[in-house]
Amino acid sequence: LFLAVVVLAVWPDEELGDESAVMPEWRGLGENNPLGEFQAWLEAHPFTGEDDRLRMLRKGREWDAEAADAILREEAEVLAKFKELLAHADEEWEWREGEDLAVFGRQMPYLKPIQGAASLLAIDSVRMAERGDPAGGLLAANHVINGSGRLASARGSLIHLMVSASIEKETLSAMRRIARNHRFEKEPVRSVIEDLGNYPVPVEPLRFGFQAEYLMFKNLIQGLGTDDSKKWGNPLPGVERFAFFLQPNTTINLRRRFLEPELDAIGKGWSPLNLTFKREIEQIREVQRHFPLSVIGPNPIGESAISVVPVGQSVTGSVFDTVALHRLTGVFLALRLFEIDHGKLPAKLDELVPAYLSQLPADPYSEENALLWNPAEGILYSVGRDGIDNGGAIRIKPREANSDVGISWGGNDEALKEQE
Repeated sequence: LFLAVVVLAVWPDEELGDESAVMPEWRGLGENNPLGEFQAWLEAHPFTGEDDRLRMLRKGREWDAEAADAILREEAEVLAKFKELLAHADEEWEWREGEDLAVFGRQMPYLKPIQGAASLLAIDSVRMAERGDPAGGLLAANHVINGSGRLASARGSLIHLMVSASIEKETLSAMRRIARNHRFEKEPVRSVIEDLGNYPVPVEPLRFGFQAEYLMFKNLIQGLGTDDSKKWGNPLPGVERFAFFLQPNTTINLRRRFLEPELDAIGKGWSPLNLTFKREIEQIREVQRHFPLSVIGPNPIGESAISVVPVGQSVTGSVFDTVALHRLTGVFLALRLFEIDHGKLPAKLDELVPAYLSQLPADPYSEENALLWNPAEGILYSVGRDGIDNGGAIRIKPREANSDVGISWGGNDEALKEQE
C-alpha cells in the first residue's frame, strides 16, 4: 500500500486536479452515507486532527491522563459527532462507484481530522476504563474499529484503506492497554474476542503492495533481459520513477516463486536479480533517511501519507504490525477470560490451550490458527510471518533469523501490567 501512496505523492500536481472541485462529489455521498455527513460537518468546524496529544497511545509515547482529559474537554463536540458517525457502523454505507473515485487523484480531503477523531475516541475509551468502567472502554474502542472498516469499503480509495488500518492499529493499542490493566466481567470480553475474529483484516493494502512490487520486479527482469537498466523503474504510466519502500528479505522470499518463471523465460538465473535488488535497496535506504520531504510533494495525497505513516517504512510492515496487535490483544483478552473463569491468571501459557486460544482469530493469510503453542520451549509463536508479533509482545523472543517471533509469559498480574 505504501508503494501506491508514495506514487500518489510524487504524481505531478497538475494531474491531481483541483481538490476543491473534487470535494462536492464526496459531500454528495453524504445523502446516504454517514461519513459524508461527518465530512460536511467538519467543513464548518476547525478540527485538524494534528494536536500532538492525540498521539499519546502510539508506541514509545508516554500516557498522560491529565493531557488526555484536557483534549477530551477541548474537543468534546468533535468526539460527540464522531460517536454519531459510529452509531451507524453496523449499517451498510452507500458508496458511489465510477471514475470520481479513481485511485490516483480523487481522494477526500478530511483524512487527518477523521484519524484525529478516532484517536480522540481511543483516548476516551482508555480514560473510561481508568475511571472505573473497563468494560465500557473496551467496547467503545471495539466500536471504533468496527466503524473504521467502513472507511476501507470506500471503493477505489487506497488512502481510505490506509487510514482505516491506521485507526485500527491505534485503537487496538487502546484495547491492549485496557485489557492489560483492568479486570472484567465475562460477557464484554467474550463479545470483543468474537469481534476480534470478525474484523476486516487489512489484507487489501497488503495485496495491492505485493501486486505493485510484483509489477516493479517484472519490469526489472525485463530490464535484465534487454540490458536496459532504465526499464525496471515503474509499472504505472505518468510517473518518472517508482519511489518504493520494501522489506528486502520478506519481499524476495514472497515473490521468488512468482518471478522465477519470468527469469526462466529470459534465460536468467536468480543471482543477477538478487544483486541488482541489493543495489536498489541501498538507494531506497538513502531515500528513507531523508523521508518524507524528499519523497512526498506538497499536495493533499502526500500530506495524507505523512499523517498516517510519519516515518519511512514499508506499509506491508505496518499491516503486519496491525495483525500482530490483533493477536497480542487477543492474548491479553484470553488471559483475562481465563482469570474470569478461574479467579486468577494462568501460571503458564499452555493453560490457555486449547480452550482459550482456540477462540482467537484465525491467521488472515492461511486461515489456520493464528497462534501456535510450543510447550517444550514455553513460547507462544504466531503463524506465518517474520516478526509478526513485533507490535509489542510479552517479552519478545526471537526464534531464529528469518523465522518467527514468539512470546512468553511471566505468570502474574504485575507481569501483565508491566508490558507495553
